[in-house]
Amino acid sequence: FSLLIAGTAGICLFLAAHVWSRRAQPEALSLALLLLSVALWSFFYAMEFALPDASHVRAIMVLEYVGIATCPVHFLMFAARYSGNDAWLTRARLILLFVVPAITVTMVATNGLHHLYYSSLEVVQMHGHSVVKLETGPFWCVHVIYSYILIFAALALLTRMFFAVSANNRTRVGHVLLAALLPVGVALAYILGFRPYGFLDLTPAAFAATGIILAAAIFALD
Repeated sequence: FSLLIAGTAGICLFLAAHVWSRRAQPEALSLALLLLSVALWSFFYAMEFALPDASHVRAIMVLEYVGIATCPVHFLMFAARYSGNDAWLTRARLILLFVVPAITVTMVATNGLHHLYYSSLEVVQMHGHSVVKLETGPFWCVHVIYSYILIFAALALLTRMFFAVSANNRTRVGHVLLAALLPVGVALAYILGFRPYGFLDLTPAAFAATGIILAAAIFALD
């Protein structure tokens, strides 16, 4: 699993570089940043398994959450720019969108002082491997609610675009929309307790698959 998630980080870095090379298109920067966020998330999530010690995990989680907390913002930015509904994305509003992610990372970094993000963290053995078991705190709920508000707003923009474009373009936009739904569905299943692999979160791997589909559909990956 650690190798799978580390591979996800590599795929996302490659895709981010590829998308950045097409930065003349307005949505390229947002998609590249989204893929970079997933790469950070994936790399440090893999590190959790490489260094199965609670003290190491607490430090790694801070860097991991730099990716996790910013993904929804970059996803909304991508959807807004791809759909042509980005006039509202002024510099001031962009800064506001990143306020909660910044607070989230700070709360994770200082959790030992207040235990508001997670109430407990322990490394447990599952199927012969060490995995991290978290008991979430109240601010975790704030982070999740805020993240899904942004995610569903992004999906709404893509859905509206799907019905607004011509029939010739609808297939391409439909691929983008379905690709976006993949990691959202995996993440929601994990949050709601459907965890066939215990505490292993497959959302980063789903994001890698999404990145490949998005890059192929939008930028003609070659």
